Amino acid sequence: MKEENKKISICMTTYNGMRFLKEQIDSILNQSVPADEIIIADDCSNDGTLEYIKSINDQRIIIIESKNNLGVIKTIERAIYKATGDYIFLCDQDDVWLQNKIETVISEIDNETNLIVHNAYITSEDTNDIIGEYFVSKKPTDKLLCNLYRNTLIGAMMAFPRSLVSHILPFPDGIGMHDIWIGLISAKKGKIKFIEKSLMYYRRHNMNASPTFKKSNRSIIKRIKERLITAYNLLKY
Repeated sequence: MKEENKKISICMTTYNGMRFLKEQIDSILNQSVPADEIIIADDCSNDGTLEYIKSINDQRIIIIESKNNLGVIKTIERAIYKATGDYIFLCDQDDVWLQNKIETVISEIDNETNLIVHNAYITSEDTNDIIGEYFVSKKPTDKLLCNLYRNTLIGAMMAFPRSLVSHILPFPDGIGMHDIWIGLISAKKGKIKFIEKSLMYYRRHNMNASPTFKKSNRSIIKRIKERLITAYNLLKY
């Protein structure tokens, strides 16, 4: 169960997410152990996403609006900076959390753990159609060089203690994605713990921000540049 006086923050980014957003937010609001704050940073949605979030009658929801499109990395950075919790969960707009996700994750956090990554059911747009489990498909690892070459740690499956925030932020310019940096810093700094139990539905569709199970549309030159920038910043850390 949740430790007394330990505050839980959820950090979510949204961008034109109305298609799946209600189902995800409902799953967060109905957790067996409730979050204390749900920080939603919107990146200039124009499909009614922001209006829907503002209509939700829950005082735990904190909205961050953008005047200009910042992209996923800078938007989630704003949400993490705003978080005040002892434990911080990252969250995508289009997944669905199982009711015991928070409860299970916080039961595994200890003083030696910098990052927790849990398993997830991989689904198509219809979450009733389970394709497999992430840990079987991707076999995530805490090995630094392996994740620098090809990242196996997904932000939507991450939670970490507040003590990690000062080590990961601000995200360096030019890295490929925020979860790559969080995973690498966590591996370099100390312990990553994996939870084999699937705690959410990881929905894959043609609107995903992350090409986890698709061929990247970024050029090989751009991907090499991102890895070099990431490696350079990691060496400076």
